[in-house]
Amino acid sequence: MEWDVVRSLPWQLMIPEFILLGATILLSIIDLLTSKRKYKFLFPAITIIAILGAIFALFQLLYEPGGTILYDTFRLDIIAKLFKLVMLIGAVVICLFTLEEKDGKHRVQVTGEYYYLLLVALLGAMMLASSGDIITLFVSLELLAIPAYILVAIRKHQQSACEAGWKFFVNGGIASAFILFAFSYLYGMTGSTNLEEIAASLTGVLSGETHFIVALSFFMLLVGIGFKISSVPFHLWTPDVYEGASFPITAFLNTISKMAGFVLLARICWTIFVHIPIGGMMSEGFLSYIQPFVVTIACVSMIIGHIMALRQLQLKRMLAYSSIAHGGYVLASFAALSPFTFEAMWFYLTVYTFMTIGVFAILQLLETKEGSVELQTVAGLYERAPVLTVLLSFFILSLAAIPGTAGFIAKVELFLALFTAEGNLSVVAIVMGLSTVLSLVYYFGVLVQLYFRKSEQTGALAISWGSRIAIFICFLAMIWGQSAIAF
Repeated sequence: MEWDVVRSLPWQLMIPEFILLGATILLSIIDLLTSKRKYKFLFPAITIIAILGAIFALFQLLYEPGGTILYDTFRLDIIAKLFKLVMLIGAVVICLFTLEEKDGKHRVQVTGEYYYLLLVALLGAMMLASSGDIITLFVSLELLAIPAYILVAIRKHQQSACEAGWKFFVNGGIASAFILFAFSYLYGMTGSTNLEEIAASLTGVLSGETHFIVALSFFMLLVGIGFKISSVPFHLWTPDVYEGASFPITAFLNTISKMAGFVLLARICWTIFVHIPIGGMMSEGFLSYIQPFVVTIACVSMIIGHIMALRQLQLKRMLAYSSIAHGGYVLASFAALSPFTFEAMWFYLTVYTFMTIGVFAILQLLETKEGSVELQTVAGLYERAPVLTVLLSFFILSLAAIPGTAGFIAKVELFLALFTAEGNLSVVAIVMGLSTVLSLVYYFGVLVQLYFRKSEQTGALAISWGSRIAIFICFLAMIWGQSAIAF
């Protein structure tokens, strides 16, 4: 009888996750039983095929009605579908330029565990997007985080990678502790781990003491997720970790991992905190009460991120601080709680994912040739690789939100979310606009190096087929973004 119940569950909702899990197990067995040198081609091949299979399975579910499974711990709704799609496509692109990863002028020995750890981290991000329970949320978060710690430090011969892995592990562990502590308060107040049940329990008239505990749980959650999405003042680990990690892993942390952090924030806040009344007034929700605090973090992240990026000569660190500011943009639209908040967040994170991966894919080629990615490394690149330089310029202009680019359209969506929000968020819009102008200084500084400075290096850049495909996919995504007004 119990087996009949299990068989009747809509397991097709989890087919993309099952594909990734199966590929992870298969790669683990191959890594254990075969010669790594003789069969090393199997690891990237199986990884890419598995992710493509998960994309195909997700497309089959895209226009199907959503549903839940396992007592509502796993839910497949429009939020999960759209974010999973971007995560999977981004992971394919990252795997493609991982194929030719090198450390300076020396080939990196990318081992089998590299690929199945990457699949496990991706699986955690996807499960997090579909979690409807605080237990599965936390387990999914750790399923994403623990492989990421290892992947950052996997180049164990490099001191910077080991240092980055240690910093990432310590800060990530502290962040997880804050999130788990916040979850324990929610469970203690409601006696349930299900997000919907927690929300139902907290929608009644709450006492002053209970309001204090709810506020405390939210702020602890905000601190924990602030570490995950690199918001100021929880951002200090970001530049060191990005610099120490390899380019594909840096791209993964900057896009898929950060996207998962925003999904976690959105899942909990939109399900629970948005419905909690203040003073018995349902019209005055809890999130609107703490909106000024979230907006302040967002504005400070924009300003500090861009100011610190101005001082950087190392391009990885420059992009790390830039990512802090871009995270502030998304956090501001989240705090707006307008009818356009979800579409603005999704569209911006989608565009940001591909323009960032495109930049990292090109910078990895430069590191392979030159041995570093200092600002002077890109000097005179137009003379050696004009097509590659134009594409890099295209991605940088999109990051700078120059009119006509996908980044500009995505930024307009964020402004639309701010201007349609309840309450006066014009100050936030002004800060966003001014910080965007500030970012032009260092983005155009890179362009000046590309076109108007002479290079001491000679010889053309060798571009592998994996990197070519990865950059081309990112370029197509930018073209799609430029033609999109809203999804």
